[in-house]
Formats: sequence, C-alpha cells, structure tokens
Amino acid sequence: MIYSLVKESVTKEEDPFVHFEGEALRYSEVLQRADGFAQHLVSLGINARDRVAWLGTNHPHFIVSLLACSKLNVTFVPLNYRGKYAELQQMVEDSGARVIVSERRYRELADDLNTHCRTIEQVISAEEVYVGQEPLAVTQGANDDLAYLIFTSGTTSQPKPVMITSKTIANFLSVYPNADSIGKTVSLLHAPNFHIAGLLNALLSLVGTNHIAMLRQFDARQWLQAVEDVNVTKTFLAPTMMKLITDTLQERQYDLSSLQSIVYGSAKAQLPVLEAFMNGLPEQTAVTHVYGMTETLSTITLLGSDVHDEHRKRPTEQTKRRIQSVGKPLPDVEIQIWDSEGQVLPANEVGTVVARTSRTMQGYYNRPEATAKALQGGWYVSSDAGYLDEEGYLYVEGRLDDMIIRGGENIAPNEIEEVLLLHEGVYDVSVVPRVSETWGQEIVAVIVPSHAKNTYSEKELQEHVRQHLSSFKVPSACHFVDELPRNATGKILKQPLIKAVENLKM
Repeated sequence: MIYSLVKESVTKEEDPFVHFEGEALRYSEVLQRADGFAQHLVSLGINARDRVAWLGTNHPHFIVSLLACSKLNVTFVPLNYRGKYAELQQMVEDSGARVIVSERRYRELADDLNTHCRTIEQVISAEEVYVGQEPLAVTQGANDDLAYLIFTSGTTSQPKPVMITSKTIANFLSVYPNADSIGKTVSLLHAPNFHIAGLLNALLSLVGTNHIAMLRQFDARQWLQAVEDVNVTKTFLAPTMMKLITDTLQERQYDLSSLQSIVYGSAKAQLPVLEAFMNGLPEQTAVTHVYGMTETLSTITLLGSDVHDEHRKRPTEQTKRRIQSVGKPLPDVEIQIWDSEGQVLPANEVGTVVARTSRTMQGYYNRPEATAKALQGGWYVSSDAGYLDEEGYLYVEGRLDDMIIRGGENIAPNEIEEVLLLHEGVYDVSVVPRVSETWGQEIVAVIVPSHAKNTYSEKELQEHVRQHLSSFKVPSACHFVDELPRNATGKILKQPLIKAVENLKM
C-alpha cells in the first residue's frame, strides 16, 4: 500500500528525496533500490505475508526495506536495536521473521540471532544495494493482511507484538491532521524506527513524498545542525529530546527559522520543560501535542497549536491547566474513562483511559489472553489513568501501575514531579513508591540535581512540595542520582528505580 502511494504521488523523480550524512538520494534512486531489493527477497523465497525484520538505526535502507516489503505484501518487523539479546531473540521468535535486514554495526548480533532463532533463514546487509531488471508487479493484499508487527515499549511488561493491518494504516492516513500537505515540507526523522512514533513519521513523510532528512539516532547538536543545514520544516520530538535541545541552545544559537511545525508526544512533557522549549523556538513554529499508544496506531488525541500559542503569548491559570492536557479525541476516536468494574465515570473522575477507533490493533500476535484483556467490546483498554473534563479534554495522570496509594489516597506521581521541576535545584525527577508498614506505600522522589554539587537538602525540597500540594503528597524521602534510566523514546523506566529505593536506608 505505502509503495503504491509513494509511486503514484511522485511527480519529479530526479528531485532529492532522502538526505543522509551529507548525501541526497533522488526519488528515482530510492524506488529503484526498493524494486531491486524486492526482487532479491523474492529470489530468497520470500512470499506475500511472510515476515522480514529490520535491525538498525535510521538509514536510507530502512526506507528501501519498508517500501520493498510493502510492494510484496510482506509484513515488516522493526526490532529494538537497543534491546538485550534475550529480548531480541524473543522478538524474532514471536514475529516468525524469515529474514533479518541488518545495519553493519549490528551484523554480528544479527548473525548470532540467525544461529539461535529457528525461523531465520538469512541475514542481509543493509548497506548492500540491489539493482533489479524489470520491476516486479505490486502484490495486491487484503485489508486484514498484516503490514507491520510493532513491539510495545515493554516499560511495564515484556514487549508484545502488535498486529497492524493495511486497513489500519489506510484509516490512519485518512484522518491524521495535515497528512495531505506533508509534500510541501522537509521532515527530519530521528526517532527510533522500531517505535510507533518513528515508524508513523516515516510513513507520513513517505506518503507525502516530501524531502526527508535522517539522523541515525537523536543527538541534540546534530538535530539542531540538521534543521539549520537542510531547512527542516517539521519533525517529531519526545519531551526528553525537547529538554536536551533547550540545554544545547544555551551553548550557542542555531538558525531554526525554517521550522514550521513540531509535534511532541511518547511521554508527558512537564510544564517547565515545555515552556522553556517553546520559548527557544521561532514565533511562527506551531507546537502540537499528540497522545496515543502502539495499540491504537499512535495518535488518539491532539492538543492543537492554538492552545500552545495562547499559553506562550498570554499565559493564564486557564491556559496553564489546558496545556497540561493531551487534548481532544481525533474525529475517528471515542474516549471514555472506566472504573475498575468497567463502568463509565463522569467528568473529572480519574479511572482507566479506554478508546474506540477504526485504527485499533487486530490484537497481540499469538497472545490471546493479553488480547482479550486489552480489547473489550470494541474498546481498547489502556494501562493509563486519566480523566475527561467538562469540555472533553483528556488529562493523563500516568500509568495505572505507577499510581501510589498512601493511606488509601491515590496519588499521581506526575503531579509531584511537576512541582519539583519548578525548583531550581532539580534538573530531572521521577517519583516512585516504597513499601511502608504504616501507610502501605510511601513517596520517594528520585532526583537528578541541577548542579554536580547538590546544594539543596531533602528538607528544603520537601518544604517546596508542601507549599504547592497537600501534605500527604510530600515525599517521605529524596534520593539523589546522576541520571534516570530511560527507554529509547525517553520514557522513564520506573521498575529499576522502585527496586533501587527498596534497598536504600533512608
């Protein structure tokens, strides 16, 4: 499907298409390589509905492989190149991939997986260019054919393979805002391609046949330099990336005048981080927040640039509250808040966020029990806690598993984290629970200080929280660390922190 959309929309095949490490590939070159690679896969015995895995960072052959698989109606399986060997082995076995396409730096790992995974028959170098003869015809598939198997982040459990069909992709492209105007822009792709945000940004860029600039991985200085050098107009960022960009801009200024649109998501942006980031952007840059899950093909709500602009130019208590929401549902999405019995809760009551949309996954591959738990009566039951206000804006309080219950009171860690980030001595923070004989759970703030020599005491930081929040939300202890553990998209990994604080004497 994606191959056909790209092929049909190309008007000038000799125009630059993919910019990567100082070189530019034309549309014609990318399509020729995709055709050649498709022929090579067929010569290896790959058929429609087989699975081909990708192991590597962002690279032009990622685009080539994705297009070749689309042409052959082959399921594309991006693997987490940062995963541990056991995790990757499980992913490959779960997916049933017959071929791994590997970037050079991961070739040894791919060869090892080839040896130990029963389904893998071949490892192909991502740097190899295949030139075919007459291009093969596009293999027509059914709407329910699997286009992609994408693994969940695995922040609270083992990564699960999410089944995304061709129809799901078509439904997404039909409703995603501004999808029809992407061709006028220059996109910068740097998010991990095994993450739903990275994959969808690649797909949106391909469908619009806009110019694509690629970074192997995110680096704040490289990102800023790329915006300046290639005149990037739109990109996606996770909040951690936004913070790193803001910090880097303190060192020197870059020309960001080409930036028209920045979409952020994948994790909650704490208000101080978001405000500082927006203040460093050109006035004309539109900032939009999206919220979603792999299981719903990412975006289900959107907080528009109008809300961000209003808060940036005329901040009030109302804009401060509104900008901390994740926006309203997209046109093809319904959202409800359920209690533990599956009953719909009224406005402003916190419960489980559930969504219904035509973009919901087909299920978790070979995970019938997990699928039955997640898909109930046409609704996707998320692992997020949140509430809807009277105007239909969704506020996400965090993961259900992250909620702290102290003396019977439900406490959202992000509320405490936002207050701590207002303090000049706090650079980064994560609030986690610790078992307490008295309260059931107590609150511990794990803090990265703003300075190498922490000049603020635990008591001072506790008093800072007490000035802003109820006394039962004040951390019982503060633990200072050099950095917080995060996954590839910047989400904080809470479990290692919970284990760490359980073993501490405070």
